[in-house]
Amino acid sequence: LLLAGCLGDAGAQGGASNQSLQKQAQGNVSDGKAVPQAKAGAPPAAPIFGSPLMDTSALKNATPSQKLIVQVLSSYRLGDEESLDRVDELLALGPESADDLLELSRNNNPYAKWSALYAFSVVSHKVDEGQRQKIIQRLEQMAQNDAEPGLRVRAGSLLLSLGQKSGFEPVILSLNETNELFASQPPRAICTWADYSLQTYSGQNFGPACTRNGRMDDSIQKWENWWTENKDALQWNGTGFSVK
Repeated sequence: LLLAGCLGDAGAQGGASNQSLQKQAQGNVSDGKAVPQAKAGAPPAAPIFGSPLMDTSALKNATPSQKLIVQVLSSYRLGDEESLDRVDELLALGPESADDLLELSRNNNPYAKWSALYAFSVVSHKVDEGQRQKIIQRLEQMAQNDAEPGLRVRAGSLLLSLGQKSGFEPVILSLNETNELFASQPPRAICTWADYSLQTYSGQNFGPACTRNGRMDDSIQKWENWWTENKDALQWNGTGFSVK
């Protein structure tokens, strides 16, 4: 478990605790990159994960993928939104990184899991069928059970992009979530992300599921009815789902 050893399972080596991060993330979050804002005159931003030395014995035998993951995540800083932009570097990871990303997705820190999901959006299309099934299984676990609703909807959306009908139910449930999406830039509600994903992969549009003023229950009910009526007949066509 090299990544857990370098980053810490709860991501609190010299930084904030996981509980603190969860609480702050519910406040001021920014898509793909949510971060609590530092107050004016505050001391330098603390690392979200600690700053592991890159010449530690654990990393001497690390693979290039493992080194890149540690380098990127150890650069994240609370209150420094631009530091999270380095997550884009993980998109260069190849299929050999799949096991490392699976390990990262099991870290208790929401930023670790968010980073793994971000990388999965590309890596999951590069791996062989065996690794692909492992990723799908992990995404299903996250979509159903993760404590952070913003990560559940992201995992569900990824499942849909991989042609997995199992993503529909958690994404439809996310239409009821009006809180800000974890790691979102620009800020958006979880339900708007869910609504966009459903429209993209189903080809259906029942009107906005939520606005700045809250949920649109009529639209949500239409999505629930559509899923109940069509789930057994849906078939992946390469870019989305259609009724057989």
